[in-house]
Amino acid sequence: MRVLWLQPVNAAEALATEEAILRCRLENESPDTICFWRGKRSLIVGFDIERDKVDFKLCDELEIPIYRRQSGGGAIYQDEGNLNYSLIAPLQGVLGEDAHQAGLFIDSLVAKAISKVNLNVRVTDSGAICVGGKKIAGSAQFVLWGCLLHHGVVAVNTNLDLLQRAIPVNKIPVTTLERELGRSLEIDELAAAICEELVTALNTTAFPGKLSDKEKVIAQELLRDKYFNLKWIRCPHG
Repeated sequence: MRVLWLQPVNAAEALATEEAILRCRLENESPDTICFWRGKRSLIVGFDIERDKVDFKLCDELEIPIYRRQSGGGAIYQDEGNLNYSLIAPLQGVLGEDAHQAGLFIDSLVAKAISKVNLNVRVTDSGAICVGGKKIAGSAQFVLWGCLLHHGVVAVNTNLDLLQRAIPVNKIPVTTLERELGRSLEIDELAAAICEELVTALNTTAFPGKLSDKEKVIAQELLRDKYFNLKWIRCPHG
């Protein structure tokens, strides 16, 4: 299992890179991969951009860029206080063939990693990871020809004031790890715990890697044609 720490200039670049890895994995030109990254301030909406009634005008006024991902789910406020993770692997073996069940399985592993910092968390039926009735992490995914791209975000020390302004409608109140712990937390420490849980459960070994030239090329194409394209970002039907 290849492990990557991405250094995206913005969230759109990270989304394009994840999809590029997925496309290369389908052609057996990339290994199964776990990615971690942190992003600059932005709002990432799900495929159904009308779901959360995002106020595009307010986000423009607050200078919060808006990007759209391929996966479903609700809008996510993004800043450097978040830890983002993704798993790109075929739906087979311990993941099974059902994408929803695979997603819940991965969410349970992330919850187990979070619990190691002494928080009592639970996973809802929708895949949200909660502590004391408040959401601390969420995920989304999509499948392309039997290969899964599951990506999620853990709020470590996210700016909750900006989050609530950017996403005024949240089905579950949101909190952060540091707020619940009452202390600071090293994001690298959390990433290592998540990686360990994923690698152990998938019965594989981890090795540090880097993006291939082909992955970089495809990511740039996706960035230009899709993730930076205003028609994709703001049109309900892409």
